Amino acid sequence: MSVWDRFRRKTETISEQSVKYAIIDAEVGINDHKVHDIGALRYDGNSFHKASKLDFLLFLQGVDYVCGHNIVHHDAKFLLNGQQEKWNLVDTLYLSPLLFPERPYHRLVKDDKLISDQVNNPLNDCEKARDLLWDEIARWQALSPRKKQIYASLLYGQKEFEGFLKMVDAPIALLHELPGQIRSEFEGKICSHADIESLIGQWPVAMAYALSLICSYCNAQLDVHLKLKQFFGYDEFRKFEGENLQEKAAQAAV
Repeated sequence: MSVWDRFRRKTETISEQSVKYAIIDAEVGINDHKVHDIGALRYDGNSFHKASKLDFLLFLQGVDYVCGHNIVHHDAKFLLNGQQEKWNLVDTLYLSPLLFPERPYHRLVKDDKLISDQVNNPLNDCEKARDLLWDEIARWQALSPRKKQIYASLLYGQKEFEGFLKMVDAPIALLHELPGQIRSEFEGKICSHADIESLIGQWPVAMAYALSLICSYCNAQLDVHLKLKQFFGYDEFRKFEGENLQEKAAQAAV
């Protein structure tokens, strides 16, 4: 059973699986930079909610994946006492605009905080982060095999993504194969003269985001049925003697 299959069974049965994870969140003082509260949800259904970092680290014993929203550049440095290498860090913040380009602030409000019904409640924020992680895993699994390999190869070795890529067992392409895969997968959507090799070498993460945005744009802007409704107010194209001539003409133009 894959990591995703184990994850998608949700929290009521996740404790029966071998994926040992914890979702964490911290409330840190803006002025004093001290940890005032900590929340965590663990794979076995147990939760943690108090300010003791020592007790928190004990709570993480046996965990393989530590997940959170903006965990790499925020929560980890306040909570893990410089021991980040002990865990695979899974950061939902950087995955959100990659996997949900049509709504890049997916479930977010300002200052990179997740939407929450309760103020200053890290345990509640953990629940929101967990839901977001499920959504991100589901969206990743819905990608074509080649897109998974392209994104994983572009993001390989980046600390903001490496934990997630390991969690979903993402395939990595050989470097010399990657330009050809990108040109093939995005044929007709990117310029045939684009210097793919240089972009891969200089801005691999930016390129991953750009390719994701291209797909989102094309799906919306080149959908003839969507535009028929938007510009003309019709739900369906007119047929002539049973044939979809209007739709075929529109598709040919696109």
